[in-house]
Amino acid sequence: MSTVPLLEAAQLCQKDVYGVRRYNGKVCASTTRYVDGHRGACGCGPRNTDTPFTWNMQQFLTAPSERYFDNGGSSLWCGRNCGKCVKLTPTGGFVPGEGDAPPNNNSIVFMVTNACPIIGNEKWCGIQGKPGTKSVNTYGYEVHFDLQNQAGQIDRIYWNNPEVTWEEVTFPLLEAAQLCQKDAHGVRRFNGKPCASTTRYVDGHKGACGCGQTGSDTPFPWNVQQHVTAPSERYFDNGGSSLWCGNKCGHCVRLTPTGGFVPGKGRAPPNHNPVVFMVTNVCPINGNQEWCGINGKPGTNNVNTYGYEVHFDLQDQVHQVESIGWDNPEVTWEEVAFPFLEAAQLCQPDGSGVRRFNGRPCASTTRYVDGHKGACGCGTGSDTPFDWNLRSYVTAPSERYFDDGGSSLWCGRKCGRCVRLTPTGGFVPGEGNAPSNHNPVTFMVTNVCPINGNQEWCGINGKPGTNQVNSHGYEVHFDLQNQYGQVAAIGWDNPEVTWEEVSCPGDLQSNWQQCECSHGSG
Repeated sequence: MSTVPLLEAAQLCQKDVYGVRRYNGKVCASTTRYVDGHRGACGCGPRNTDTPFTWNMQQFLTAPSERYFDNGGSSLWCGRNCGKCVKLTPTGGFVPGEGDAPPNNNSIVFMVTNACPIIGNEKWCGIQGKPGTKSVNTYGYEVHFDLQNQAGQIDRIYWNNPEVTWEEVTFPLLEAAQLCQKDAHGVRRFNGKPCASTTRYVDGHKGACGCGQTGSDTPFPWNVQQHVTAPSERYFDNGGSSLWCGNKCGHCVRLTPTGGFVPGKGRAPPNHNPVVFMVTNVCPINGNQEWCGINGKPGTNNVNTYGYEVHFDLQDQVHQVESIGWDNPEVTWEEVAFPFLEAAQLCQPDGSGVRRFNGRPCASTTRYVDGHKGACGCGTGSDTPFDWNLRSYVTAPSERYFDDGGSSLWCGRKCGRCVRLTPTGGFVPGEGNAPSNHNPVTFMVTNVCPINGNQEWCGINGKPGTNQVNSHGYEVHFDLQNQYGQVAAIGWDNPEVTWEEVSCPGDLQSNWQQCECSHGSG
């Protein structure tokens, strides 16, 4: 039995009789990633500067090995393959110690806008001839593609220097930022999932599902404040053409950014967090042909101008879409059974059921009025609170946070700590309302919200990080002192927030030293 070195085992492309790697008869290439704020060797930036065009940083672009860049020559400026496009398809292999297997074998098209010189890059780009001349790099590949990752576009598709097959293709740059690729029917898909385009709209009407006051065109507040959508006409009516009370009214769709976008129409989003939207309006074909001119429901191989089988126009009346960093991203979509409870909660459950917003931990809030000194002893011995403990921004967090996982209801380990709470714009329906702004406020812990008697909000059986949540999916709850209306005055009615521990402001630090528990807590 022959022994195959481990180097080969992860490299699925095998050497032919000339030592050139191939995979199922196709020519192979190695890849790496680079970050480069220059305009590159094809001059893709304003003349007489080294400043790149924005697309030259954000889209799928490559700096191939020198001999490919100049089609066998050695020019490092305006090589003969500048502007060419190559389709790279992962084999599932990689060079051990230099990368990892990708999550899928989906093809991506890259444009040549830069070069990987031989000098200084001998290991990868030290190939002495163009493809077809039997010249290879250290790892046996006849060409190498260094991939632009300035905007994290390669990281987003989870490519870590995969081995690929390659072929030159004719591909408009329009496609370069659209990660959803067309299937055999011209319908865009991403990792096998159906894709959709998105835009934003501002509309103070009740919309085509009648979500407003009877006999008027005034919308319900939630219909302009929450995550609601006006999908393309044929989806709205499930293939029909009704523009009122379509068959999909009230249905919910989970939209997950791919990281792509239609060039000139939007930008890559800051993350791939899914968000659920409810259908409450319609995007008619008439007047919206570019995006919503789709002549059949999904599954009928009808698409809009950009190749998507459905389009979702997203309500942004109170900037609820802008606030999550979405600027018309490309998305995958699926219908979900989603209680309306979720519709106003912008923090979405992660894989462990803990709500997060743009990757940040979330919390629920309520308000309380309490004339006692509280569980951190911030008052006199007679249970009379210090005046600042009633007037300042102070909080009674859930028991397990109060004692850092313990169950003490006096002088918990978080007494005197401060937390910065930042509204997401969401809230638990029936329990609060959207705040008037997203300004953060810092609160000091001076009391506790016990589990006993407060199961709905504070019945969390572990400290943050242990995947324990309350009835609404939050790992911590903050009950906010409102004795003098200080919380109501900033327009907070139990908003959903992100939270983080921070240093306390000077006045609260000074006040804290008066509390009984200050001698044994932070």
